[in-house]
Amino acid sequence: MIEDLIKNAIEKFNEDIDNRVKDEKLKEELGKVTKRVQIEITDDDNFNFILCSGRITDFSKGNIEDPDARIISDKATLEGVLKGEIKPIKAWATKKLRVKASLEDMLMLRKFF
Repeated sequence: MIEDLIKNAIEKFNEDIDNRVKDEKLKEELGKVTKRVQIEITDDDNFNFILCSGRITDFSKGNIEDPDARIISDKATLEGVLKGEIKPIKAWATKKLRVKASLEDMLMLRKFF
C-alpha cells in the first residue's frame, strides 16, 4: 500500500536526518524552515506533511491548503521510487514525477536528499 511506503520513508528520513546533516551551519539553517508539502498521486489518494525544524511531521491523507511544494506522480512510479526500483532523477527526467515549488524551496529541499 502506497500510504505504508510513504510512512516508512518518513520514519527512515526522521531517523537518519541527524546522521546525514553533519554541517552545523546547515543544521541551523534547516532548523528555521517550515514547509507544507503535498503528495499528489494522480491515480490514488493524496497525502501531505509538514517539514519543520528538520523533521517531517503531521503526515495525513488528503490535501493541504496552500502547500509550499507539490510532488506529483502516478502510484506505480511513486511506489518504484520509494522501493528503490526507480531512480528519482529518471522519474523526473521522464516527467513521471514532477515537483512544483519555488526555486528557493527546491534548492532548500534538495539538501535533505
